[in-house]
Amino acid sequence: MKRVTRFCADCGELGVPLQDSFCQNCFWKVNSLSIVKKTAFEIPYCLTCYSAKLTNGWVKTATDGEFKDQIAISLRSEISFNFETRLSVDSITDVNWDIPKPELTIKYVLTSSEIEIFEERSEKIEFFVLLAGGICKSCITRKTGNRDVTVQFRAKNRKIDPEEDKFAGQLAVEAVKMYDNEVVDAYLSDVIDNHGGLDFYFGNSEVADIFVEKLKNNWIGHSEVNYTLQTEEKDGRRVYRKTHLFRLPEPRKKDYVIYQEELHQTLAIARTAVRLVNLRTHKVINSRDWDTIIMPDPLPTLTEWLVISEDYSAKTYQLMHNESYETIDIEKSELPEELPIGENVKFICLNDELFLPTKLIVA
Repeated sequence: MKRVTRFCADCGELGVPLQDSFCQNCFWKVNSLSIVKKTAFEIPYCLTCYSAKLTNGWVKTATDGEFKDQIAISLRSEISFNFETRLSVDSITDVNWDIPKPELTIKYVLTSSEIEIFEERSEKIEFFVLLAGGICKSCITRKTGNRDVTVQFRAKNRKIDPEEDKFAGQLAVEAVKMYDNEVVDAYLSDVIDNHGGLDFYFGNSEVADIFVEKLKNNWIGHSEVNYTLQTEEKDGRRVYRKTHLFRLPEPRKKDYVIYQEELHQTLAIARTAVRLVNLRTHKVINSRDWDTIIMPDPLPTLTEWLVISEDYSAKTYQLMHNESYETIDIEKSELPEELPIGENVKFICLNDELFLPTKLIVA
């Protein structure tokens, strides 16, 4: 291999060892000991026996440490490196098994002395692993009745947001933990993203019922139960599959909504009602008629106006738009509070009507 010892082609440093015309620092800026296509992975694990589904199938482990080691060994294949480079595991974080989708981070160290004129080179690679709960084939066979009961978690006319996703997952784990551990089919076998919501699969009806009650205790919404004929036994007995549906209201916290033909903003989705604030009066109400709450079309926009003056006889304010310089008069009766003369004020605009934002919503 040709060695040039005049000056570095990048930084120009003189009298230092060069590899391909670069000094040590500049060479490693554009070269690496490894090639890694991705650094984030999702690995299924069994909620019953804590086996991990790796490249060679379901691998059962005896301890938490062995579980992490097997994952680290399996993911080594995701790193391409020279045969003279040494690869080892630097560290693996602990796993919090109390959350629906546990996580762990694996750090690898690569070391090489292949380029003799340079000092030994070390690099670190960090892999993020999301553990997705399911059930392995062995436990399916042993437990019988996999996915007997499904709970469909949805929202009206929208996708479930990440906060709702996470909280529902925690409730599902709690439901399983509340049930008798000696009952072999008291388990959550899988959670699948489906049509903008989540499908939770439980081993028996009792655990699913506990989960649905937990959903009802935290959110108001629509709940129903459906039965689908699966098969008919030789003795004529019909076997049905039970499916729960729980649907959240369409609005989320801070959303603008139309309720009883007036503009409101959502404060919270509670157990018994949707909590709203009327943007004309700034009065707070609790509505159980969540299905009558609709989203405005088009959506409101936030605009800024200068309060020019107040007409005491007409009981109006004169406003000027900060960009178009349009001036309008607005009646004081349409506002829940007085406006400061000579100052800029932000308004919510919907269909040419102006509303003052509520102070109950924190940006």
